[in-house]
Amino acid sequence: MASLRSQIIHLLSNIEASIEFPEEGLRISPKTTDQILTRSREILKKLISSYDLGKMLSEGVSLVIAGRTNVGKSTLFNALLEKNRAIVTPYPGTTRDYLQEQIKINDSVFTLTDMAGIDVPLHPVEKEGIKRGKELASSSDGILLVLDASRKESDEDLKLLRKYKAKRSLLLFNKIDLPVKMNIQKIKKRAIGRPTLDISALKGTHLDELKKMIVKNFIPTKEDSEEVILHLRQKLLFEEILSCLIQAHRLLKDGHSEEIYVEEIQKTIPLIGQLTGEIQKDEIIEEIFNRFCVGK
Repeated sequence: MASLRSQIIHLLSNIEASIEFPEEGLRISPKTTDQILTRSREILKKLISSYDLGKMLSEGVSLVIAGRTNVGKSTLFNALLEKNRAIVTPYPGTTRDYLQEQIKINDSVFTLTDMAGIDVPLHPVEKEGIKRGKELASSSDGILLVLDASRKESDEDLKLLRKYKAKRSLLLFNKIDLPVKMNIQKIKKRAIGRPTLDISALKGTHLDELKKMIVKNFIPTKEDSEEVILHLRQKLLFEEILSCLIQAHRLLKDGHSEEIYVEEIQKTIPLIGQLTGEIQKDEIIEEIFNRFCVGK
């Protein structure tokens, strides 16, 4: 943000010096203005695009544990939470609604949802639970798709693979502590490009590896020096600033004079003020005198 502020002050001082002191030969070339506007626009685009990461860091990433009934979703939910939050029984359809809890892995927060098994519902309440779970899965940041490796793969398993094909997800082959009956290699071929892991939620097998995969696949990477915006208000202000600079750039390229396109750049001043502190007129004047030795 500080870089953006300095770019705008630098640009305005150049333009206003050329307007106010033409006799000093300070006219700024269109090429220089174009370069500064281009740099400023790139800074803004990067800041705006960081909002999704900032939102994840501040609010947490939403993950839904999805799968057919009795594949071990609730057992996995409890194992990741490290407490018995969901009721676990050998009977299909035990989870009829969804459960939500927050977990922290390293420095990242996740909102974890255990949803009802996606199968033919045996009860109206279960039907409503499946409907709500599907809605949550659709709007979530990612899916932990659980298959029961102790059962032979079915058409319903393959349907789930297709259903969440476009969604960011991890494919988990659960119950590997039991004799494996599923053709795991066959399923993996159907899920090319999707990260997979063999686990036993009941025994805790490979859960540490799963946590590492969750962070790797659902938390975007960030350079230490990269600025990240956390609030929607900031994002909207940056979008307004970018809109003004785009319009100024368009006027410049259409051959308009500094007096015309500088008005668009000046519109950014109160917007930047809401983000980093108001840009005072004195700052621009001081920049002009310091850089161009006007009046000396």
